[in-house]
Amino acid sequence: MSLKSLQPALICPYTLMEEEALAWSILFFKRAVLLHPFPLPLPASRQFWVDLGLLQVRSLMPTQKEIQDKDRRLREIENYIASNPDRGFLKYLREAASMQDQETQEEIVGFMKGQPFTKPLMDASIINGPVLLGLIHEWMIKEWEVETSLADIEKQEKILAQSWQEDLEEGSQWESAVPLALKRNDADILCPPALTTWRELRKQLAPEPSSLFTTQRWVWDDHYGLDPEEDRTISISLPDLSSLNRNTFQSQTEVWAQEKRDIALREKMEGLLQPSKGPDLERAVDDFQKALSALGLPSYGKYRLIIPPGQSSFKEPPDHFDKIRSDPLILLSPVPV
Repeated sequence: MSLKSLQPALICPYTLMEEEALAWSILFFKRAVLLHPFPLPLPASRQFWVDLGLLQVRSLMPTQKEIQDKDRRLREIENYIASNPDRGFLKYLREAASMQDQETQEEIVGFMKGQPFTKPLMDASIINGPVLLGLIHEWMIKEWEVETSLADIEKQEKILAQSWQEDLEEGSQWESAVPLALKRNDADILCPPALTTWRELRKQLAPEPSSLFTTQRWVWDDHYGLDPEEDRTISISLPDLSSLNRNTFQSQTEVWAQEKRDIALREKMEGLLQPSKGPDLERAVDDFQKALSALGLPSYGKYRLIIPPGQSSFKEPPDHFDKIRSDPLILLSPVPV
């Protein structure tokens, strides 16, 4: 098999996902691509993949005024959230994404009681898809920095405890090796305006056929008009990558490449994405699971793979499906704890 039809993974719609999930997208498709309306500051972990040529970021080239306007809007929104501690970030997104213009009964009653009547962030000039994508990226960056620090502290504490137990000099084994899997919250970040903007970005930045990849269940649902939990979908448990840090992952992939295990895995992934059903589909799933086992990773990882459904699975295909049906969307779904 030539693997000519297996395109790089186009990450949809957000720019950051847990690093283990990104590692899977690269293992499956050899390279991953991110889209964003503005040039991005990336955490060090992302720059690691970029330097290896395994991750590409494509963004528009906004004017300086557009960037300044975006920054101003982000500060307005962040100040609003900070001054309303009862509204967490994800709760705010749900409210903003609904874009409701009508006043709620509670707001009307409050206004009649003399309370100030304001809807400071429902103005379309402040809230739009590009700004929401930027806001989500900045929030993820901050969350990532905190989680990376906590993971590093936990690692150092374990090393320090071990050195004390072995009666070694304090700090003699001090090192920093952030694992691939950080303890991030894998909850969906529901934001339909951001997805709409991402689709518009894709027309400009990545019009070529692509294999779409996401960890956002609502995006898969929107793409196919199906619920990955309730409708008949094929779920494949993935092994555990969390024991690998960035350096060991790189050396391990070199071993897999020498033994052509990575090529075999991508061939079987390509087979999964072909329209098939019945015995052919069962055979494709079995072949893919064998290729996974050949990697020699521990079983029972934190993700499961939801593969694209066949045409017969659709109750009523979404309106946009005819335009994108040639581009399969794979969902990497966290295993319930």
